[in-house]
Formats: sequence, structure tokens, C-alpha cells
Amino acid sequence: MRTGRGIILALAILGFGSPAGADVIAAQTGTSSAALSDAANFVSWTQTSTYSNVTITAGLANALPNSVPGQGTVYLTKRTGPGTSVADEIARISLSNIPAAGALETLFTGLTLGPNTYYLVAASDTGGSGLGWLVGNFSSLAGPGVTIDLSGSVLNSSQLAAYAPGSDFFTAPAGPPLLMFSVTGNPVSGTPVPEPASLVLLIAGLLGLGLVACRGNPTPVAPPPPRFRSSDRRSPALP
Repeated sequence: MRTGRGIILALAILGFGSPAGADVIAAQTGTSSAALSDAANFVSWTQTSTYSNVTITAGLANALPNSVPGQGTVYLTKRTGPGTSVADEIARISLSNIPAAGALETLFTGLTLGPNTYYLVAASDTGGSGLGWLVGNFSSLAGPGVTIDLSGSVLNSSQLAAYAPGSDFFTAPAGPPLLMFSVTGNPVSGTPVPEPASLVLLIAGLLGLGLVACRGNPTPVAPPPPRFRSSDRRSPALP
């Protein structure tokens, strides 16, 4: 029993079975150079696995600093384009006072996203308030089984539908904008595969536990033979 408890303790110390750290699902990282001033933009990614505790951030800026403060709404949906409705929406967040220099905004946290295609849509409020998406020379990062689609932009506010994700998005002539964003989460799968170094530690720990168990349980000594008692003597048989 002590050996079994020791093995469980060793596994706990080494961290097996504990939640894995947040992995990159999809991201565009790098140095921004400007803020795209279109009325609305989106990026999308397709994932084939389920992730929990998903966090989504985006680089947003006030693309019209001489106008009203940068403000707008960011939507996470399973669809875009005409016919998209609130029924396709997963979450949304309203933002205001977005600085002209731009900032990395945390949009959503604690989400669980299963296999699907997801769209992150940033739209200025009605009136062209200037919510822009930071663009630049970024590097794309994608997790296993994840593909990123950076295309799609609405070029003026007159093309915005009443529900922004339902607008008629299309690819800009100069190519897809490189929008700064990041999606991370914990993969929901089987038990994590131990790394080689962890395996070495585990084997060493189990060997040590085995030695301790052997020392704590020495080979039992055979009991001495029963002694001859006087009461067990029998009278000799009479002739």
C-alpha cells in the first residue's frame, strides 16, 4: 500500500494528469505599422479540436484620432456575410476610448470552442467612430489542425449591415490585411504525453520508492519450532 501511495505522490509531483498550459490556437504576432480604418474587418480560423479556457485578444486602435473617440463592437461568430444573425453569435464586447496609438485588447476569456470555423469581426459604431484594427508585418501561428483565413474587409461604412457580422465582406484588392490578434486555449484531449526528462524523473522516483519499500519490509524470519512441554509427556506403556 505504501508503495502504491508513493507512486501516486510521485505522479502528482511530476504534474502528470494536470491541465496543460494554454496553447496557441491561431495568432498574428509582430510589430504593427498602422491601423486599418475600414468600417469593419474580420479574421477567421478553423479548428479541428476542442479547446477550453480560450482567450482572444486583438490589436485595436482609433483609426480616426481627430474624430470622436475610437469605439465599436467586436463579435465572435460562427458565420459572416448576408444572412448572418445573432443566432450565429458566440460572444460580443463593446469598446470605447480606444487610443490612437493602439493597444492589445483582451476581448474574451473562459470560452470553450469545439471543432468549427470562427470569425472575429471588429466594427466601428454607426457614424464612423474610427475603430481600427492594427496591421503590420506579422507572422502567422497556428495550432495542430488549425488553418487561418485573413481575408475579408468592408471598405466603407455604407456597406455595413444593421448587424455588422451580416455585412457583405470581400477581400481587399491589395490582398488580405494582416490583422493583429491571438487565440489561445487548453486542448481538451487525453492524458498529456510525458516529456523524456519527466520520464527519467519518474523512473528514478519509482526506483527510489521501491528501495524504500524493500528496506521497510525485511524478509520475515521463520518462527522457532514449538518447544516440548512436560504436559505433553505420556506415561510409558505398562508391560
